[in-house]
Amino acid sequence: AYALHRVGFDVIEIHMTDLVQGRTDLSKVSFLAFVGGFSNSDTFGAAAGWAATIQHNQSARAAIQAFYKRKNTLSIGICNGCQLMARLGLLDKAPLSPTQAPNTQLVANASNKFECVFTMIDLPPSPAIMLSALIGCRLGVWAAHGEGRFTFRHARTVPIAARYAHNAYPLNPNGSQDQIAALCTHDGRHLAIMPHMERALKPQQWGHYPEERTKDHFSPWIIPFETAYQWIQKHP
Repeated sequence: AYALHRVGFDVIEIHMTDLVQGRTDLSKVSFLAFVGGFSNSDTFGAAAGWAATIQHNQSARAAIQAFYKRKNTLSIGICNGCQLMARLGLLDKAPLSPTQAPNTQLVANASNKFECVFTMIDLPPSPAIMLSALIGCRLGVWAAHGEGRFTFRHARTVPIAARYAHNAYPLNPNGSQDQIAALCTHDGRHLAIMPHMERALKPQQWGHYPEERTKDHFSPWIIPFETAYQWIQKHP
């Protein structure tokens, strides 16, 4: 919310009860952020309950479906929110199905424990709109999760938006194949990322920051949110 507010968005907080009880249908929302940090409950596997609430409730499911059918929207899921996007099939071709398992899945870290580490990710060429201005960069970022290992029931069909810079543990904290840290949809509008770029907005939040960049008030991680705001402004 802080990052979105800083770049110009009017930020509102929407609870699952707002969707379930029909208090909002997201029709006036242009950018949707599924937040991380044990956002549905303080337990591993929290995204499972979060996803089930959407899948098995008509009002919530209809609101999410309508949002993703619009062509002038962006979304991001970070950590727990990334797990939710995968469980809902928002990256694959089986959105919100309570019976059809999505191809993209996030399972327990290879270490079988919660990992919190300041690591590095590479931003390769991809259609991800939010990351378009950072293609070719290698940036420090926090990762903090117990279930961040990307796996696929069949062959991967969606683009890789970010990779851990090194495959060795703990810099790849979960053992994801191909060092995957983030995926996006083919049109680039929807991004699912496990590392917490929103926790590294300020240089003092980094485990290490280049000493020569003394004038930076924000780190480069503010740029994806600026890019999102600019894109939304161009696609009313």
